[in-house]
Amino acid sequence: IERADQAAAALSPAGDNRALSAMAATVIASKRDIPHFYATADVSMAHAAAWRAGWNEKHPDLHATYNDVFVLCAASSLRDNPRLNVSYSNGRYKQHSAADVVLVVAHEPTMLLAPLADPCALSWEAFLQTMRRATQLSTPTAAEPLLAISNLGMFRVKQFAAIIPPSCTSALAIGAVREQPAVKTGKLENELVCSITLSADHRVVDGVAVARFLERVQFHLNSL
Repeated sequence: IERADQAAAALSPAGDNRALSAMAATVIASKRDIPHFYATADVSMAHAAAWRAGWNEKHPDLHATYNDVFVLCAASSLRDNPRLNVSYSNGRYKQHSAADVVLVVAHEPTMLLAPLADPCALSWEAFLQTMRRATQLSTPTAAEPLLAISNLGMFRVKQFAAIIPPSCTSALAIGAVREQPAVKTGKLENELVCSITLSADHRVVDGVAVARFLERVQFHLNSL
């Protein structure tokens, strides 16, 4: 996996092997050096879906995707949970304050990392424009992200676990937004849900901090 500012060389056939080698090196370093653990939660998407539909109706030229919604809610949750915003290197810990994130962007034949500076203070218009630039890999950003965000929901993947890039402390994997049956007040109803999985570095983060992070993602989805 390469940073977005290294993408240009990977666009040509001659760059394919280099891009794949970079991805292999990243995966090896991640799984070798970072003790991963995982937690999954099904989050309700009813409110977020209604908000998104209303936004897109009013802003036909600046649509919000579910990925946009999750990125901003995850960054907001990171800001709420400073335990996850700690880096670890050579036995030393460093607390970070900005809720920077890094997007894992599909870019055949590999994946690229697109850093996104703390979006929590941006208006929705400014945030969506920043997201478009980041996912188009057009503007390298100065950021120190500790949370990676990967979304396979658009491919109908229900649930998965992402590797943690060596520069990060955790990685959020987002599955497909889907309907599933649920019993509510004794009645069977369809509920709109999404499975999200946080991979975390156990040298830095414990299970309680991860659970609180996932809870806050749901809170922010319900607060749009």
